[in-house]
Amino acid sequence: MNRGTALPIGVVVISAILIVLMPFLDRGPAEEDYVYVEEEEFAPLEARFGLDKPLVEQWFYAFQQEGEEVTIEQKLIKSSLISLEVDSYQRTFTRIREIITVYNGYMSDSTEKDDDGRKYGYVIVRVPQIYFDDTIEEIKTLGNVEEVKTTVTDVTEEYVDLTARLNNLKKQEERYLEVLTKAVTVKEILDVENQLERIRGEIESYEGKIRYLDDSIDYATIQVNLREPKTEKMEIGLKDAFKRGGQGFFTALRAVIIFLGYAIPVVFICGLIALGGRAVYKRYFEVHK
Repeated sequence: MNRGTALPIGVVVISAILIVLMPFLDRGPAEEDYVYVEEEEFAPLEARFGLDKPLVEQWFYAFQQEGEEVTIEQKLIKSSLISLEVDSYQRTFTRIREIITVYNGYMSDSTEKDDDGRKYGYVIVRVPQIYFDDTIEEIKTLGNVEEVKTTVTDVTEEYVDLTARLNNLKKQEERYLEVLTKAVTVKEILDVENQLERIRGEIESYEGKIRYLDDSIDYATIQVNLREPKTEKMEIGLKDAFKRGGQGFFTALRAVIIFLGYAIPVVFICGLIALGGRAVYKRYFEVHK
């Protein structure tokens, strides 16, 4: 084989070898050739322990994910204001207490005032919502009704939202408790405990709000304003005459004293002027007559 034919054949063989080895040359270093850094030390708790996926925000949606049917009960807060004119404040007050006792209610607040023998005030009672209308009808019979105002507030959406958030927080708490059993380093334990403390505080806050709503929903509030009618009193008699006469005497005496307080200095100055003028007159005019 001469040099003229050997060179092209050599080029072809080398090209073929390069084509065969090309995929292996592009692969780069083998996996075992890498030096891994302990990235776990820098990864957040959520990613390291599988907590990176956010929990479902809506309660009813969470149940739908589990394939359960959702039934949302309507939550209503009822309250009423009743104004009555009554013959006797005390008798009506006692009667209201008897009515709410029958309906398993209780009195939450009351006040009583006296205006020259005429009593007035208010009573606030709480009764189970199922007896709300019956209680109002009985209270209205205790006097002359001047005003009745009833308010119904729908808090269903707020209640569902609070319940959803509470349930999600409890799920988070359960997952962090599981994570706490897997934590190894002191930093991991402290991080998990900080999260648990935050979640527990939020849980207690939502539980308090839900308890308040439950109480407002279960027991309706009724405020009853009571007042006795005004009476015209005729003050006629000797005692009243002396009273009025004494008031008139001291009023006149006060006016005289005030008048004298202004008049005495003026009279005194005028007297001095008159005496001085008389003395001048006698000295200059009577002498030259």
